[in-house]
Amino acid sequence: MHCRIRKGFTFIEVLISLFLLAVGVIFLLKVFFVISRLSSKAEDYLSNSFIADKIFLSIKKEYGDRNKKLPEFIEGKLYDYPEFSYIAKFYKEKEDFYKIELLVKWKREGRVKKRYFYGYLRRE
Repeated sequence: MHCRIRKGFTFIEVLISLFLLAVGVIFLLKVFFVISRLSSKAEDYLSNSFIADKIFLSIKKEYGDRNKKLPEFIEGKLYDYPEFSYIAKFYKEKEDFYKIELLVKWKREGRVKKRYFYGYLRRE
């Protein structure tokens, strides 16, 4: 009686483990690219929110006085952030109370991107 002791892995076991490893690596790469894209979007959103806040503050500072004429819209660029431009439109809600629609535009990777923000202006 000859007893054969098996040592090592069979060819099928090696192929199955390589397949599982490849599937795992592909899944991790997909997750990495999704996380990278989400990180880029979050960075855009945070920088745009910061820019929009600066613009809202400058609008309130300049046009918060009811004696100063309020235009229908204003547009411009920030001195500190020349790659960003904006257009702010004013909509009268009540007496001395306006809704502000702010469009922030910037260039990223050769494409123009834009995001809308909304705020209010109370003139005193």
